Amino acid sequence: MPILPKTGRKSPAMRALIASLYAVLALGSITMVYPFLLMVATSITSGMDSGEFRVVPRYLYDDHILFAKYLETKYGGPGTFNGLARTRYQGFAQVAEDLDMFVSGAAPRGKLTPARMEAIEARRIAFTSQFRLTEQAVRDWHEYLEATDRHRMHVCFQGWPLVGDGRAAYQEFVRRKFGNDLCRYQDVAKTNYGGWRQVSMPSERWTAREWEPEDSELWRLVFEFKETLPIRMLVPYSMDEAYREYARTRFDGDEKKAAAELGPSFRNFISLTLTARAPAHPGMRKLWEGFVRERMPLRDIVVADGARKYREYLKDKYGTLDALNAAHGAPPYPRRYASFDEALIPDRRAGCAGLDWEETILDERRVPAEDIAVISPEIGFRDAMAAKYGSIEALNAAHGSEFASFDEVSAPMLRAEWLDFMKSKGWFRFRCATRNYVEVLHYIVFHGDSLLNTLVLVLASVLTSLTVNPLCAYALSRFNLSYANKVLLFCLATMAFPAEVTMIPGFLLLRDLDLLNTYWALILPGMANGFSIFLLKGFFDTIPRDMYEAAMLDGCGEMRIFFQITLPVSKPVLAYIALVSFVSAYGSFMWAMLVCQKQEMWTLMVWLYEMNMWAPIYLRMAALTLAAIPTLAAFVLCQKVIMEGIVLPVAH
Repeated sequence: MPILPKTGRKSPAMRALIASLYAVLALGSITMVYPFLLMVATSITSGMDSGEFRVVPRYLYDDHILFAKYLETKYGGPGTFNGLARTRYQGFAQVAEDLDMFVSGAAPRGKLTPARMEAIEARRIAFTSQFRLTEQAVRDWHEYLEATDRHRMHVCFQGWPLVGDGRAAYQEFVRRKFGNDLCRYQDVAKTNYGGWRQVSMPSERWTAREWEPEDSELWRLVFEFKETLPIRMLVPYSMDEAYREYARTRFDGDEKKAAAELGPSFRNFISLTLTARAPAHPGMRKLWEGFVRERMPLRDIVVADGARKYREYLKDKYGTLDALNAAHGAPPYPRRYASFDEALIPDRRAGCAGLDWEETILDERRVPAEDIAVISPEIGFRDAMAAKYGSIEALNAAHGSEFASFDEVSAPMLRAEWLDFMKSKGWFRFRCATRNYVEVLHYIVFHGDSLLNTLVLVLASVLTSLTVNPLCAYALSRFNLSYANKVLLFCLATMAFPAEVTMIPGFLLLRDLDLLNTYWALILPGMANGFSIFLLKGFFDTIPRDMYEAAMLDGCGEMRIFFQITLPVSKPVLAYIALVSFVSAYGSFMWAMLVCQKQEMWTLMVWLYEMNMWAPIYLRMAALTLAAIPTLAAFVLCQKVIMEGIVLPVAH
């Protein structure tokens, strides 16, 4: 009989009631579906847009946002990109804003104060000067990179936790190199890894003053790896950005104060470039000399007649050869000389010899600024362009630029990256949508036996719940036991206490039985369930006794009656119990972590919990989405059985 009779459904009041019911149901569905959609959408974002919380991430339909994510994936942070492109982005999301404003003509967002308008205008000048460069400028940049020493370039696309080409390529390279023997590689790297997926390249700090790659097998391996990479996966370090940061620190970020000291050639901090020689202007010269002597990496400083000046400094400092040998003979890089003439500028800027070479450079009387020259990737590019075009006018005509001199020339980073991005934006969009899931899957598959442990736990839990609970309920229902009500009351009493109350006693019992860190510890406590026994007994009580009597007259035993009569008519209830058992076992975390503390026995949920300790929000959402798929699939596939079990049918 329908709840709403047909005779009254056409009345306005009844229609209003029906409409309100549908509205409430629709609102309830939205409150359930909307958070799930947000979780799925966040799972395909990255650090740049994970905080937007959109149901449909913008990069799926906006190329400007996608390009910003491309730069984020390639560089990790804007530091190197800012230095080479001569920009001042705080984050790559600003690149998308500039594309909207200066390419699409969109109005800037937010309140336009005078200071913000000034900042937008500075960004417009820097952006347009980069974006309007010709493809010839990009070709010249790529030709320069091809001719540059790859050892002193960074590998791109390896920012953790994103799945990066550079990081994955290095892992594959060392796996082939060492015949998939991780132990051999760990002996070289002097580091312990849990698996190949944890292997990463050693950190390179080419802008650090005293840093040098070690003369070791590991670094020779890194340099060999770089030789195998295409040029799109390599980028030089930027000394111009380090020079600008030095200037900002020196003048406390005050451009007016800097302009007063550095002269009319100074426009802003972004326009500063590190020149190979000391500038003529006294203020610029002082800034340049301070940076070179105090901050410039020693390996990039060239001193005219440096060997002679170095030996003179050693003579003045140590006086005798024995004192020199005593100082320079100490580890980690011992040296011994038969005479002061054998002392050469150290190849490595470390140890006592490296310190002495640094002190030689700091001696302004011994090494005046006129005798110092520096090298950097930006200086090398400017020198290459000067050698190729001869005059700045010819360069501007070929590149579509407006540089006043070769000292102002910058790499066409924005234009080069945009052209490279446009060639593969479809592939990159697909990669952005799937890379978090790939990372999570790799983490799950290559970390322990979580999938196997979870599969064993789920199958055993479902099997035991469909065996122990029906047998117990059948005995209570089928036979007139004098203590049946007491047993049933005991089963119901277990429902009065939360699972956390029984964890400690259960743990102590399993410990005494020496079952910790075994499958038994996961399976045994859930074999019987008080609610399932109560539910099954109630259903078994509704089965007509005539069926049992007829079966007994036909010669059936109790087990045959149980398996061929009782269980077949109890499918809706059994399906519900199996589903509840599956969900409970699959989602079990606290108990699994408590009784199985060895990593090789961790289940999927324990591993995902461990991952959530370090993973950013977008990886956590991807992990939760993947973890929800089995449960969602179980409910979708079993919804017919679930609906049948809502109102328990009476057996016929």
